[in-house]
This record gives sequence, structure tokens and C-alpha cells, in this order.
Amino acid sequence: MGEGRRIKHFLREPLLQFAAAGGLLFLAHALWAPSDSNRIVVTKEIAEALATEREELLLRPLRNEARARVVTEFIDEEVLLREAYRQGLDRGDPRIRRWLIDKVEFLIDEEPPDPTPADLDRLFREKPERYMTPRAVSFDHVFYASGEPVGILSRLRAGDDFTRWGDEFWLGKSLNRFSELELSTTFGADFAARVLSLTIGEWTGPLTSSRGTHFVRVREKHEPELPSREDVDWTLREDWLRVRREESRARKLTELRARYRIERPDD
Repeated sequence: MGEGRRIKHFLREPLLQFAAAGGLLFLAHALWAPSDSNRIVVTKEIAEALATEREELLLRPLRNEARARVVTEFIDEEVLLREAYRQGLDRGDPRIRRWLIDKVEFLIDEEPPDPTPADLDRLFREKPERYMTPRAVSFDHVFYASGEPVGILSRLRAGDDFTRWGDEFWLGKSLNRFSELELSTTFGADFAARVLSLTIGEWTGPLTSSRGTHFVRVREKHEPELPSREDVDWTLREDWLRVRREESRARKLTELRARYRIERPDD
């Protein structure tokens, strides 16, 4: 890839939006000049890439004067950047440190090729427990945002139509296959634990949740089970890609560490 294309590629990165707010000069510095150089060289390719980027932002072509101004602005910014480095302003600022770390991580990351069906089948066989469905419960409930009528539990146990009672609940009166996590997130951990321990088919209450008061009848409990391979295809693919990315990053970091003499407190 030529220098101009390389520059244009970086200028078009999504992270440039953050760079434009305060970090573009660090990227330019990393690409075009060592920190100890007092030379600022703007080639025709660099000038063209800068002008093209400005045209794409403005959605119109630049005249010669404007093109020259873009280069002058870049040179002025590069001068200020060099001066910032000379004075050590890049050191001791955690925001700059974090930005530079994030940028290098972005640059060394490589997107692995898509996994084959055989890759996903192997992952599914090796770690089936990872893809088990969560423990869940299906239940009916009568909800009261505040207070509840006297004798409601005995009416429900006697077979009264539960849909006639209670306040409206945004998820409805019958909830299906709610996992323990969904229960905890929606109603609170104490409510989730109580509901999961209830006997199937028996109205119980009042149970207090983060939403209010409930009378609950568990219809079915769903124990963890292994879904079909097709049902977890997307999850398998994401897990496979994540592992490949982590392996690639670890290799790159090992290569980078080899450039440095690293001394630890226990060495």
C-alpha cells in the first residue's frame, strides 16, 4: 500500500472522529515523523490525502488556495505537536496515555477469517456446558403496585380467574421461560430466589419485588438443557472469533514486548 493510500486509509478510520476532537496530531506524528526529528516533510501524496479528506468532509472540491491552506494547517499543527512532545506534555496525562494505548491496540488488532462449520461443530462439542439454556420458570402473577385486597390469596386458590385481579403489569400477567437472570433484573434477587423455589401449580403470596406485591403461581420449571447446534450458531461464531482475536493480540503483544528490556520488581 502506497504512503498516500495508507494515510487516506487512516484518515477514514472511525476513530478519526475522536482524533479530530483532540488526537489527530498524535496519529500524524506516529505516521510521518520520529519524535526526535526536526524535519517536517509533506509529500505530494500526503498533501493530496489531506485535501481529499477535507473535500469529503465539506462535500465540495477545494480550490488551490484552500488546498494550500489545508497543508499549512497541517504543518502548524505538526509544529505544535512536536513542541508538545519536546516539552514532555504527552507524559503524565492519563487521558493521552489511554488514547495512545487504545489506538495502538486498534492498529494491531486483526479480524480473523470466518470460522468453518467444522470449526463451530468442534467448539460446540468441546464446551457444551457453555451453551446450555439457563434455568428458567414460567408463571402467572397478580400484581399490585401498592397494597392488595384482603382474601385475594384464598380466592385465587379457590380457582378465581386471576386475570380479573390486580393492576396492569407491563410484561403481562403470564410470563414464560423467565431465566434467573431475567427474574433478578426485572424483580430483584430475593423475588427471583423465592419464585424459583415455589411448588408448581400452587398460588403463593404476597411476594415483594422491586415493582410491588405479587401473588404467584408457577406453571412450569425449565431446567438447563443443551439446545440444538443451529440454535446457538451465532453465539458459537462470536465465541470462536473472540478467541481468535485474543490469540492474535497475545502474539502481537509478545512480539512488541521483545523490543523492550522489561524489569519487574521481583526480577
